[in-house]
Amino acid sequence: MKLKYPHIISIYVLCGLLGFASCSNESYQLAEDYEVVEENPEDNTVFLAFRTGVVGGAAKVDETVRPDDKTIRSLRVVIVSEDKSSDGMSSIWTVEDNRLIEGQAIGIPLIDEYVFKVKKGCRKRIYLLANCTELTDADGTRLDFTDDAFLPGVDGKAPADSYVFKFNAVSEVSEMGVPMTSMYEIDIPSKDDPVWDGNNDMYNIGDLYVVRAVNKIAFSFTYVGANHAVRIKQIKIENIADGSTYLMPHVNKDEDNQYWVVNADRATTHSLGEENWIDWMRREWLKEQVGTYQWLTDYEVPVYSHEPFIYEWENGLSVGNIASSEPQAVFYLPESRYLKDVDEKNILSLQEYKLVITTSEELGGDSATENVYEAVLPHLSSFFRNTYVKVDITFTAHDKNVTVVLVPYTEVDLEPDFGLDGPLQRLIPIYDEDRTEIVCYYDAETGKYYKIAEGGKLIETINPFWAIDAGTGWVIGRNEKGDIIFYYDKEHGKYYDVDKVTEIPDPYEQKQLKNR
Repeated sequence: MKLKYPHIISIYVLCGLLGFASCSNESYQLAEDYEVVEENPEDNTVFLAFRTGVVGGAAKVDETVRPDDKTIRSLRVVIVSEDKSSDGMSSIWTVEDNRLIEGQAIGIPLIDEYVFKVKKGCRKRIYLLANCTELTDADGTRLDFTDDAFLPGVDGKAPADSYVFKFNAVSEVSEMGVPMTSMYEIDIPSKDDPVWDGNNDMYNIGDLYVVRAVNKIAFSFTYVGANHAVRIKQIKIENIADGSTYLMPHVNKDEDNQYWVVNADRATTHSLGEENWIDWMRREWLKEQVGTYQWLTDYEVPVYSHEPFIYEWENGLSVGNIASSEPQAVFYLPESRYLKDVDEKNILSLQEYKLVITTSEELGGDSATENVYEAVLPHLSSFFRNTYVKVDITFTAHDKNVTVVLVPYTEVDLEPDFGLDGPLQRLIPIYDEDRTEIVCYYDAETGKYYKIAEGGKLIETINPFWAIDAGTGWVIGRNEKGDIIFYYDKEHGKYYDVDKVTEIPDPYEQKQLKNR
């Protein structure tokens, strides 16, 4: 049996760009340790203000005790300030603030701006660490988040920049929540800069974002046809990192000291210029055409040892015949980087991941058989952190040639037609045995099969899974009641009446003419 798939789409899910922030509340919250005092001409400090959001989902307060991947249980904000030595040749770094904001079991409602008193006229590194308080390294030792962990050495890197935490693939979010991190570098103008005119005590830098340090993959299963019982026994995703994950993103720059991404054609690159890669990630969500997605492939993982992720259901996961608005299986996986080819041909660092599904199936009352389906996910070109892969798998009562159609949808609202606009977008391509040509398209909403005519018009066609007449080798055409209504000679492209003698016009073309 063979796996048929049209393409694999993976995008960054960037819902609610303001994240925790309220767009209607412009007030700010001064830290409890600080008071607003009258301006002192000798004072070289300012109140630095910003809001915090999440790239990859609108952060929220979970009304239930169980958190999801949008819940923030704790947020640590560390601000490190750089002073130049008198000769300007070296840097002296100090931690100006290291604040842990903890919430209740339902999470933190980060509504207002957070404000920090900092020195003017120098560069700042702002570390944002969400849900990281209980992270441990590979030996089980709790990660150190005291001030010294954020002070850069002579190489400009702080110990926290190289922290590696242990993250084993899981099927649900822990009580701690999903780890999310980011680091921004900003320059605060000097006290003589005109920016301070008329506003000497407040410097608002807007919205900063945290990025999930792990990935998410969700599966939805459906079967089409009667008397077809399917249970998922095992899911295996090969080439996943061994669980060691960098706390902070390790994204490389090009020779011009700029971030870059691979274009949708997977053959050319695009420089982000002066743009931060986090801003690029946020923009990706705004794209509506899957053919325009880009991929960030030039990043580091701490260990290049990869192994399969395997999940088994003891009694099997039952597959229904009605598409669900929610996935039946969700997994959180470590950031990975398994290169498709480790040679000079893969200069774009494109990656490759393989999916293997084991099922137990009963067709027409026969005893259950175990089937194994596998396919490389060719369009999953990067498994950089915060990637969300959504996969729909449809099982169909079939002959031996076409078995499974694997169709991931972009992560958008799933109602009413998987959140994609128009009938063409919900069609599932059905491939031939060699996976080289599309035979037709299946519409899960109407339960019918179509070909696409000129101008994008849909024309109903025969069900490719219909049985073959043993005597003639023709396709047996049936109506919705299961009665034979015609035979189709695929080799010669001709249709015949139930007597197998009388040639008849294409019944689907006749239906089109009738409906005009």
